[in-house]
Amino acid sequence: MKDNLGTIKVKMTDGNYREADILNAINMDDKDYVIYSLDNGNDTSDIYASRVIVDAYGKPTFFDIDSIEKAEIIKYIQELIKKEV
Repeated sequence: MKDNLGTIKVKMTDGNYREADILNAINMDDKDYVIYSLDNGNDTSDIYASRVIVDAYGKPTFFDIDSIEKAEIIKYIQELIKKEV
């Protein structure tokens, strides 16, 4: 997998923002996604994915993904892991 591609700020359900490490950016079915990790603070991280839509000014906005998109991204991540092992 590529080195860290940068960070993004993620708004949590409690309204606070946390910094997440971007692991990969992909395009599937003409839609852009970002895969990122959030450090749990106990030597573990959770991996998330969001759909990315860039506005006319170049500002990206991140959206939740539906269950079909989630299944496709999980499959993609599993394939990445296989290649790294």
